[in-house]
Formats: sequence, C-alpha cells, structure tokens
Amino acid sequence: MGCWNDIKKELVQESFDSLRPGGWLETQEIASLVECDDGSLPPDSSLSRWIQQVNAASSILGRPREVSSQQMVQWYKEVGFVDVELVPFRLPIGYGPNDRPNTLAIKDLGLLWRMVMLQSLDTLSLRLFHDILGWSDVEIRV
Repeated sequence: MGCWNDIKKELVQESFDSLRPGGWLETQEIASLVECDDGSLPPDSSLSRWIQQVNAASSILGRPREVSSQQMVQWYKEVGFVDVELVPFRLPIGYGPNDRPNTLAIKDLGLLWRMVMLQSLDTLSLRLFHDILGWSDVEIRV
C-alpha cells in the first residue's frame, strides 16, 4: 500500500490482464494499522501516532495506505478473478506477551519484523513528514 495512486487499476487490473486464463495471483499486503490483540497499545502511543501520520501524509500524496482487506477482495472480483481467498495473518513486532503460547518461529519472526520496522522508520517517514506535512527536521526526529 502507498505505492500506487490507483491500486485497483495499477495492481489488480494490470495483474489480471497480464495473466493467461487459469493463472493466479498472490499478494501479501500489510495492514496500515498497528494494534495489539490484548488492547495494550494505547491509541496515543508513539507507534500509533506515527502510523496515523504516515497514513495521513500518504493520503494527501494520493497514495493511500488505508485499504481494507475486504476492499482488496472486492477489487479482485470486480476485475475478473475467481475463487478469491483472503487469509489473514498476524505479524508480531517483537516477542509479544509472555502469557500466550508462541512458537519459536513466531517469536523469531516478531524480532525480525521489529528490526525491519526500526531500520525503515526514516525511509517510511522522512519525505512524507517533511515534504507533505511540512514538519521540520527537529519535529520529525522527536
């Protein structure tokens, strides 16, 4: 999300048009929301505020990130895909709560995703916050 001006046309329709009959397409989209299963992430947390600002700036730029999985399914069907299947997958950031059973693979995935998020904060934020929202360098770093 956030890469296209018109996701339905530029991703879904073009993919459908490029496939031969009987071909299939798999996409994996990351929801542009950050939340905790147990509700422990406050809506005014730094992480929540950051993703809200990224989403707002992306929308102003004309490259929306807030597209629901149900909207994506609808677009797939509208352009002609059949047997469209949505398979939700929760992606942890860090280890997560200790009181829930997690396999080592999920914990490792959570730690890797945390590293990816931390290393990509600048890439995901700087242009949007500076050029689109008009924030100063100091405001961005805070």
